[in-house]
Amino acid sequence: KLDPKDLQTSVDSAIAAEAAEQARVKQTAAAFVRQQKLLPKGYTSKSEYDSAQAQLRSSQSALKAAQAQLANAREQLGYTSLIADAPGIITARQAEV
Repeated sequence: KLDPKDLQTSVDSAIAAEAAEQARVKQTAAAFVRQQKLLPKGYTSKSEYDSAQAQLRSSQSALKAAQAQLANAREQLGYTSLIADAPGIITARQAEV
């Protein structure tokens, strides 16, 4: 078993980043919905609407990136434990850690 402290910190950081991106998506989605409602009534410009839509798409992409980073961090953390796929006795080692 390898020391997982650094990798656990990476996982914790990735969890926090994902939560921040989820909050950002929620915020930009609410802003976009407001713009959607205001545009037909003429209370906002097409430019403001397009900007809100672009911000929503950008935050959704950032969330996907944060989720991928979290998955990668969790995978790396999983490599700290080496588990045999079958019971047995070690007779020779090919690598030193």
